[in-house]
Amino acid sequence: MTLDRSIPIESEWRSESWDIDVDSAFEHFGGKSKEEAMELFQKDAARYQEDLLYTPSACFPYYLDACMTYLRSRAADGDAEGAAGFISLITERARENPDEVRDLWPEISPTLRHIAVNQEHFGADEENFGSFHDQIESMSWMGLSVDDEESESYEFEVEEENEEED
Repeated sequence: MTLDRSIPIESEWRSESWDIDVDSAFEHFGGKSKEEAMELFQKDAARYQEDLLYTPSACFPYYLDACMTYLRSRAADGDAEGAAGFISLITERARENPDEVRDLWPEISPTLRHIAVNQEHFGADEENFGSFHDQIESMSWMGLSVDDEESESYEFEVEEENEEED
């Protein structure tokens, strides 16, 4: 399943049953580019992640990519609710649509790894949010795991190094 595609059209939004939750997701994301969706996640990631939970499968990968790009950016610094919400989103989506999450796992797992390794960066203390690493590891019931081999490198470290070179 590819994340690099065009903006979902209305017929893709209507490809599954329509209810108040899908209507809300469509109201917020329908017709929006990834950049516009990222702006929504910057405003309130947890709120818009709830919309992603109800987004039809035909549209989900496109807007999921916007959410993951936001979470791997410096704009997500201190967004504990957004990081925790992403783990919850993926866990719940996996319960409802396991095949979809398995298909997207190669794209999802680097973001989960990033969240687990950078829990402090998100300002998510374990006392209030629990261990992100443990929460992500609990997804193993689906046969999914996050590879820790690359856990030391993450996007904003690279961005900061590039800024220092300029």
